[in-house]
Amino acid sequence: MAEEDNNPAHSCDAISRLPDELLHTILDKLPLNDAVSTGFLSHRWRHLWKYVSTADFGPSWVQLTGKEIVSSLNQFICLHKGLKIQSFSVRFTYQPEMSKAVDSWVLFAINKHVENLDLDFDEDDANIAKNTAVDPCYKLHTCVFNSKSLTMLLLCFCDLELPVSFQLQALKVLHLHRIELHHDIIQKVTSNAPVLQQLFLSDCNRTTDLHVHVAPNQHVCNLVIIENFFPVDHSTTMFIKAPTALNVGFMGSMPRSNYRIDEVSEYTEVYFSLHGMFDACGKHGINILFNDSNVQKYENILQELLASFQKADTINLCDWCIQLLSLRELRNLKRLRFNCTTLEISSSFWKWELPGIIYMLKACHQVEELTLVLAPRNEEIKIPEDYLFQHDFQERRFLHTQDLRLELENLSTVRFKVTHGDYQTWKDEYFDLNKFFNGAILAIEFMQLLRGHAVNLGSLIFSTNKQEIEILFKEEEVEEEEKDAAAPPPPPTTTTRKPPIQIHLD
Repeated sequence: MAEEDNNPAHSCDAISRLPDELLHTILDKLPLNDAVSTGFLSHRWRHLWKYVSTADFGPSWVQLTGKEIVSSLNQFICLHKGLKIQSFSVRFTYQPEMSKAVDSWVLFAINKHVENLDLDFDEDDANIAKNTAVDPCYKLHTCVFNSKSLTMLLLCFCDLELPVSFQLQALKVLHLHRIELHHDIIQKVTSNAPVLQQLFLSDCNRTTDLHVHVAPNQHVCNLVIIENFFPVDHSTTMFIKAPTALNVGFMGSMPRSNYRIDEVSEYTEVYFSLHGMFDACGKHGINILFNDSNVQKYENILQELLASFQKADTINLCDWCIQLLSLRELRNLKRLRFNCTTLEISSSFWKWELPGIIYMLKACHQVEELTLVLAPRNEEIKIPEDYLFQHDFQERRFLHTQDLRLELENLSTVRFKVTHGDYQTWKDEYFDLNKFFNGAILAIEFMQLLRGHAVNLGSLIFSTNKQEIEILFKEEEVEEEEKDAAAPPPPPTTTTRKPPIQIHLD
């Protein structure tokens, strides 16, 4: 018996005796080319791969099999015997003469009740310079818009022509990349996708205005707009209306001259991750802030965008935004006023970011929770030399002259978060601030500023990807007041204090 158990052939036979349904599930876990290869194992396995519910035809298929995608996909469709396709993904460079073949692929997936459909018709960016508004690209088959099974739809470099009547009743995630969107198309799609939860728009309408009108929908909670700097016509405008979106994100860069946000919920969480603006200055050798007028131009664009979210509940700003706001704060220009109770700022605590952080703290007079994410110090705005000379300042003196007691009256929790570096863990009883901040001395001084000015600060949290430490203040202060008043000790039911933590700072 032991010899049989160690015999690979016997093990293979044991697997072969499993029910077909279980073997289909096993094959679905394999890359498609491996699943197809099992057909050569034995007569038992010959046709099993033809029931797989996952099909992924992209660069990896070509690399591993040496076969081109069009003929391979056509053969797969002819041989497939399963009743359902769970996930169908095609990524290749489309040519106009392929339209009928691609239509047959899409019809196959929809007829097989596909749930996740990913169609990328410019996988290697061969058409990256082309404009989808004028250059020929695949016209998506209208059968997609009446799918009852589709839950996730990802489309790249294709033309959307909506039918007069359609319903995407199961669609939860929609990601559109490099697609020309007519001014009312987002409104129509979101109106006919009743359970849509996430909408991603990436590099759409690069040469024309972009209209993002999300129809009122209790399920739509996440709207993310991703744009690169140079492909977009900088004279264009983005229009946004998303009355029920709970999360609105701007990622990549801020390439357009105007942003018009007409309607967003007061419960919205808005975040800006615009590191592509650093790339515009660095990788391409172009300083977008090459003179004072350009500085003011991008300041004004950012101000216009931020002003649309003054009632937002949560604001999350990247270091590029903070550096730009610093230039505004140093000129003593009027600040916006925000109603947010939660504020998150990404900063390397570079000298030219301090005024921007102060700007936001003074602008967010109702903030209760503040998170400061320590960013890697490798991205800085290229500020003109004459501008630096005119507005230069001494950072420690700048911090010492700040009075934030009124603005930080409601602040109860401050979190410093580090997601990079070697100091990710520590012993429970010993915590080294210098190692945590990785030499960012201004971060430590800023922490001390917050501790001194936030009169109702209850906790200070230091967290990494692996560990977190929380320092409580209110309990200590209450105990001191009780001692001064000669009050009796608290009853045994009160929270038990943890052993004291040693915080090391040279």
